[in-house]
Amino acid sequence: MRMRKRFQHVGLWIALVVMAIMAARPVLAQSETQLQSTADYAYGQAMRFHLRASNLGEVARVTLYFRPHTSTDAYSVEIPIQPGEDIDVSYSLDLTQTKLPPFSSVAYWWELERADGATLRVPERTISYVDDQFSWQWLSKADPEGGGVVNIQWTGENPAVGDAAFDTVLDVLDRLAPFISLEEVQPFSVFIYPSSADLGSAMRLAGQEWQPGQTYPELGVALVTVVNEATAEEELATGIGREVTDLLLYQAYGEAYKNIPQWLRSGLSGVAAGETDARSAALLADAVESGETISLAQLCEGFPTGEAEAVLAQAESGALVAAIADKYGADSINELAARFVGGDTCEAAFDAVLQSSPSAVEQSWLQGYKTADPRQSQISQAIIWVLLILGGFGVAALLVLRPKKAS
Repeated sequence: MRMRKRFQHVGLWIALVVMAIMAARPVLAQSETQLQSTADYAYGQAMRFHLRASNLGEVARVTLYFRPHTSTDAYSVEIPIQPGEDIDVSYSLDLTQTKLPPFSSVAYWWELERADGATLRVPERTISYVDDQFSWQWLSKADPEGGGVVNIQWTGENPAVGDAAFDTVLDVLDRLAPFISLEEVQPFSVFIYPSSADLGSAMRLAGQEWQPGQTYPELGVALVTVVNEATAEEELATGIGREVTDLLLYQAYGEAYKNIPQWLRSGLSGVAAGETDARSAALLADAVESGETISLAQLCEGFPTGEAEAVLAQAESGALVAAIADKYGADSINELAARFVGGDTCEAAFDAVLQSSPSAVEQSWLQGYKTADPRQSQISQAIIWVLLILGGFGVAALLVLRPKKAS
């Protein structure tokens, strides 16, 4: 009986020892080969790649590969090493000479060639290359209507800015949905800068020329500013409307979206932003009243460069897109965009999609605008009242001046 218990104890100890050895084997296996691949950067200055490896056998050559997500081509750099079994190397990429696209991701990996000719590839990793001059607040939400994930990043401590930006994005996506044909909206990020100067500086550090109103949809981001939190709603509507319009057009047509005339893209961004600001509305009303609007034929050639003229062109474009969609249907805007992407002129696109000419469409819009413009309606009503009053005075005068019958 005691022997049996003893064997039971011995068997238990053997089982525990075997289990401990089995549990330790993965740890031992992991300690046999160690790989650590990392990267960091100073925005606009340098990106540093690091590799540590041990217990690989003798390594004769180390090559670093990296590729921005906006490119199909990878860069490669051979890193000098002392042949041996332990590797500890770094490579610093000078970003003042090699400009990486900002607000994007960079994939990187390593290939190690052993002395026997065998090659080991270190798994690919990714680093996000984002302006690090600010401490960014972060909000990431999914569009409840299935529009994908939207990442909002902004400076400052006010969480309301991020919430307002996300709500604005959803409104813009809803307004654009009838006009831009996309099966699925790809995820994108919105970066909200405190000023145009800060945004311009960030782009210049990354080797990008930037002007207010310029977009970079190929980066997969919307770059906007909120200078004054008191007017954040209006600034976000305008900025996000413009940026997301070009983002969706880029997702739909790629680089060919640039073939779409600026009046159509600006008109769509105006529709996306919602209500026109008071200055633009007044400028457009004055131009229509005085007969000094910019012709659609001119808009097809390009936007004017003067500030006031550009604001008028933007306002006209939004009104024209809304009028075309109202008369011919929202699909007509999508069809026009596709025609322009294919290389059609304004005349050819309008003829194919609307069976009309730019001048005829423009005249139809002007007539509709004058009818709907509250100021024109007030003027018309005033004229009618003046005529009625004058008519009343005329009748009274006739009654006074009417000759009396002889008695």
